Amino acid sequence: EQATNFSDLPSSAIDVVTIFQRLRTAKTEISKHRLSLLKSYGNDEKILSTAGISNSRDSTVLVDKMKLAMLQGKENFVISVAGSSVSAGHDNLGSDAWPVVLGDTLRPLWTSVLGVNFTVRNQAVGGRNPNPHTLCLGPMLGEDADIVIREWQYWAFHEGFEPNTVLLPERSDHIQDQVSGVRDPVLQAAGLEVFIRMALMLKNRPAVHLLFLQHSERLHSKPLKYLSDWLNPEKKSKQPGIFSPYASTSAVNYFDAFGTTFDHLREKAKRPRWSKDLDENTGKKVACPDDGYDDVGACPVDFEKQDGYHKGLLFVNWHPGKLGHQVMGHQFAYYYMGLMLNAVESLLAVGKDGLLQARKALLTQSGRQNNAPLPSPIVCNPDICENKPSCAYSYLPKAHGPDVGDWILNKTTEGTAAEEMEEGEDGEEEGKATTPTASSSSSPSSSRFLDVWSNANIGGGWVNSVAPHQELCNAKSFFDSKCYAPRRKGTEDCVRCMQHLSHLDQKRAFRGWRGSGELSVKLAFKGSSSKCSVWVCEPPYEWSKPDTVANFATDLKFAVNDKPCTQSNKCYRVEQVGYKQCGVLDVRSLDNKCAGKTARLSIKVAPAPQVPASACRYDDGERRCRFDGAFQGTEGEEKYCKVAANKKCFPQKRIRNLDEISAFISEIIVM
Repeated sequence: EQATNFSDLPSSAIDVVTIFQRLRTAKTEISKHRLSLLKSYGNDEKILSTAGISNSRDSTVLVDKMKLAMLQGKENFVISVAGSSVSAGHDNLGSDAWPVVLGDTLRPLWTSVLGVNFTVRNQAVGGRNPNPHTLCLGPMLGEDADIVIREWQYWAFHEGFEPNTVLLPERSDHIQDQVSGVRDPVLQAAGLEVFIRMALMLKNRPAVHLLFLQHSERLHSKPLKYLSDWLNPEKKSKQPGIFSPYASTSAVNYFDAFGTTFDHLREKAKRPRWSKDLDENTGKKVACPDDGYDDVGACPVDFEKQDGYHKGLLFVNWHPGKLGHQVMGHQFAYYYMGLMLNAVESLLAVGKDGLLQARKALLTQSGRQNNAPLPSPIVCNPDICENKPSCAYSYLPKAHGPDVGDWILNKTTEGTAAEEMEEGEDGEEEGKATTPTASSSSSPSSSRFLDVWSNANIGGGWVNSVAPHQELCNAKSFFDSKCYAPRRKGTEDCVRCMQHLSHLDQKRAFRGWRGSGELSVKLAFKGSSSKCSVWVCEPPYEWSKPDTVANFATDLKFAVNDKPCTQSNKCYRVEQVGYKQCGVLDVRSLDNKCAGKTARLSIKVAPAPQVPASACRYDDGERRCRFDGAFQGTEGEEKYCKVAANKKCFPQKRIRNLDEISAFISEIIVM
């Protein structure tokens, strides 16, 4: 019988002679590539040495993962990146993003020399804060990830959650109320723990690496000391780091791209230093202000060679330039090549005859490591972070399903809930993509999607769609703008079009109007420990929310097994940060024995005819009406709010166009 997994391969199927020869070759090639990379930076090891915690559990765990891959104990070695527009490569070509640089640097060593399939997945999505998407790391990054790298440079760890959601107040005594240089340290710690736990709950128990750019004084004046205190299990003080239970048993580390790694370049740079931007009027160089020398993004250490060694832009604006991405990709590659070299030398030391025994020991150890229970939550709310959620996730890119479309029930108008769920498709087999992914297709026009839509739609409505306000470009735009012409391809419009065409990220969601009928999906509350909590979330819409998008407080109706789920029966509330909303359902209020069961969730768009009076407030600074509360950040204040003589705002008697209002559902999370 043919083995279905590399770890199931019998010893007789392992060609130790070939593997040993590959290891000998790899030792030479990895050393040569690492030395060549170092030479390209003038033998400046400081700029490439980014790991925050050296000699940590991180290196031990990762070296063992690498050894197992080298011994055919697993089929692939996968690095998955979660993050923002920084990692997605915005303001650059997607092919220049640092995860691509990392993959291109390491792939020849893994694939050509060691014979191991190697993948770097860039799953970053621009203009999206970290949460609640952190709860969906499975479909986003892949259950098979060996290393998870997190970058959300311009967001705090907890952003996207309301404070009482991510942190229980009684848990705040686990961390100092004040950490120098860190705002909201207790909430930051809770948000960080959510990410660490969600990543370590992936099937392959990956290494967790946290990336920080640290290019400006505002960001790196306190160079991540708090993370060293929180994560380092080898603290000399009697009080261990609050997250030492994770760092001492799993691979957790942080990386500093342009902070301490560039300090020696800051110190030796000649003065005056010049701004990266020329004067708009004269086109001449502009000297950096005296208090701006710390920011290597705006005030590079050298005007021509902004990393000190290569020509190019380190930063375009708040986004890294092509050179900045190159530096970050090379920093990670240098670190990982060092661990690869350790792994190779360790295996060569046991000799050809010891490889099979080493493989057996590593498989046993890996199984034990991957299945070991995590510590109990330390500062994060157990309702959010204790157990692994199930998640239907419609953003692109994603590693695999389920998509929201995979949970849609094929039949929504006849029969009982139980009958419908028997006919519905679960779509939850982890690792099996039943909907488009970044590696298969970015188009929602597959037969699988069309089949789901045609069976689920009522009145022709709910469809997979790109969320509004995304700056996208397609082939038609490219040709309509004649960007193929030599005289046009260098224009700003065509450069932007090419950049957008090259990016993988799209905020996609299932969209429905009031004429679309119910969107019915199957929920599974797995195990007796299920919280029976359901999050139904919309995507972000860039800087503001269109007034034609449904408000979760006034325009949607939810039901579970045909029982209304409302605020009045304490089944429903709205989780809102900025304008972005999630409907949070507590199914226990309808069925206190819901754990271990399945249920049918129905969502219907039912817009309120008018904006509620509580939505309008007077802004003294701007001297006009602004939306407030559930309508905060929504466009259209001037249409729906009016200023009275007493400087108070009240809603105008304006009826909304109910047929224009549509809802976007980008993810459904079950806890």
